[in-house]
Amino acid sequence: MGWSADSRNLYIFRQGEFPAKVYLLDIENNQKKLVNELMPRDPAGVNLISPILVTPDGKSYVYGYRRILSDLYLVEGLK
Repeated sequence: MGWSADSRNLYIFRQGEFPAKVYLLDIENNQKKLVNELMPRDPAGVNLISPILVTPDGKSYVYGYRRILSDLYLVEGLK
């Protein structure tokens, strides 16, 4: 997703997780810390959260998501 302001850490997430968990990965010691969980306010039909972009200071995020909604109709009494 992007580098931290000091370029020592990397913001990462795993596609397909709901909510999308954003981690800060310390590259030197390979440790990660959960920094945020992102999910649309209305999660109905959401099947992908991506892309996620973060500012280097980690204070602001922007993300997109894909939503698939459909209608199901029940018809009775047809001849």
